[in-house]
Amino acid sequence: MTCYSPGLRSTDNEHRPYAMNALATSLAYRYMAALLMIAEANLCANRLHLRMNLPINESDIRRVYVAPPRLLRCLGCIDTDRYSFGFAESGRLRFITADILALIYGRL
Repeated sequence: MTCYSPGLRSTDNEHRPYAMNALATSLAYRYMAALLMIAEANLCANRLHLRMNLPINESDIRRVYVAPPRLLRCLGCIDTDRYSFGFAESGRLRFITADILALIYGRL
């Protein structure tokens, strides 16, 4: 697959100078992966009765990381003020971690 993108110029393959970088992900992929992760986090947080505002909105999210496909065997993670949600490559929630400072100061 080739695409024109000056920032992704491949130096090791001269007959396809604009080959897409294997680590690059499209905006559409990142957007859909983030939506999938938010939906799964909302479902699991509701079932586990986590003390947080549900559903998770854009204003509740501190950071979203979407991994390149098949790179790390994970889809990514979503961080909120109180919890971090980690996702497997399948899109299913793998782990939830609580913010230790929130635990110490009783914000959970």
